Amino acid sequence: MKIPQTKSTMGTRVFSKFRNIVVLLCVLCASSSLHAQLPRTSSIVKSYGRLVVPNTGIYWGAEDDGNNFTTGPNGIEFVLGRTMAIRRKAYNWDNGPKASPTSFEFHNAALTDPHVISMVCQHTGSDFPVKFTTPRTGFSSGGDWSSTNTIAGASGKTGIDRITAGEWDAQFTSQFNGLKALAGPVIYNLFYEFNGQGQAYFSEAQGAAAKTLWSPGTGEIAYRDAYRHIRGLADACDASINHGGNVIFVWCAAGTTAEGYFQNYYPGDDYVDFIGIDLYRRTFATGTNNATPILGSGDDLIYKFAEGTQAGSSAVERFNSVKPMIVCEAGYDNGVDYPDSGTDGDGRNYRKDSDLATAPLNIEAKLLDDLKNRYPDVIAYVTWNVSDSNHFNVVDQSAASRARYKTLANDPYCGLFYDAPAHLANISTRMRVGSGDEALIGGFIVQGAQIQESRPARHRAFSNTIGSDGRSRKPDPGVA
Repeated sequence: MKIPQTKSTMGTRVFSKFRNIVVLLCVLCASSSLHAQLPRTSSIVKSYGRLVVPNTGIYWGAEDDGNNFTTGPNGIEFVLGRTMAIRRKAYNWDNGPKASPTSFEFHNAALTDPHVISMVCQHTGSDFPVKFTTPRTGFSSGGDWSSTNTIAGASGKTGIDRITAGEWDAQFTSQFNGLKALAGPVIYNLFYEFNGQGQAYFSEAQGAAAKTLWSPGTGEIAYRDAYRHIRGLADACDASINHGGNVIFVWCAAGTTAEGYFQNYYPGDDYVDFIGIDLYRRTFATGTNNATPILGSGDDLIYKFAEGTQAGSSAVERFNSVKPMIVCEAGYDNGVDYPDSGTDGDGRNYRKDSDLATAPLNIEAKLLDDLKNRYPDVIAYVTWNVSDSNHFNVVDQSAASRARYKTLANDPYCGLFYDAPAHLANISTRMRVGSGDEALIGGFIVQGAQIQESRPARHRAFSNTIGSDGRSRKPDPGVA
């Protein structure tokens, strides 16, 4: 959404901008937990296919199915006064993966001012193939996946092993061929929240959950093998980024684990581009850097896992390289205190609809501080703008909430957008060419804030071989 700038509106916009800055400063001054900005790990500052991770900043996105992003007055882009850098949409399994791109991805790919990244989320479904309809005896955390599809496929396999056996290869390959034809990067969130007991690819639906860290059970292994198989299909049709494509695979854990460890589901570094977390209604320290999870068993140390610093992770082929991290879902309810616990937690309570100057402190200011100053390898944040019977996860719950979210989302740190790759070709120069001081020297400069690595370029120099008099020859042209 663009607002034309006239002489009458420019002053209002400038005043509004500085007012928001003052409000944000007031919010931040209420907390003594602010930190100096940490540098992003240099090894992840590079291009991932068509998506660039620069030295600083994040891509800000949203899920806004009910309001269609731009539909006023509740569409999040209308409310926040900015386009989302990432638009997220989830698709349930329906006897196979969703045929895509859909009109949603085509529309996003066609946007150019600014460019928009689609996040395609392949979810569970009521007919997703499972091996068991209820958890094994003695499983302490219950299980509520909806699928009862225990039918064996043509391969004789049941459950998610049918995917690994190739039963839906044609559908996945068609999906990847469609996605790679889109102009921009696509974040592919495959079988996310695997460690949540409501998912049909949860370990107990596909085998048994292990209770020991770094020792996957049969259920986690089945999930891992299916994930690897699907990634292999993307590789085979050159859709994945390590094969020259635009599809970025994110492996995204749920914010809570029913039983076991999220790490045991990891497919391996060769199959995962970004590590994701559905943070739900938690602070970063509580949800990503917490040895004692709020619910379930295991741990919530996924930021440490993404950094490659969790001891023992090589057992699941997670080595010491850093992976960029994405928050794929997050939001907050009205009138609820959210404690900042965990390793780096400050022990304070935060709230979406809090007063600016008194406890509980404001959650939006806390998020910005965490993103900039505590968790610099988080490169994208996708918020909810949806509500249901249990939660009210919209940004526009009140005038104050809307203003604070608007300040947060429009902070320069949250301002990354995908830039379409430039294609400059057939530059020519025509003028008299001599020798010595009369030599023609041409050139160009490649620059930009997001150029972090060397880029290939093709150069050619040539000239006419016969002079204008029809006899003389020019000295050899060359490229230096």
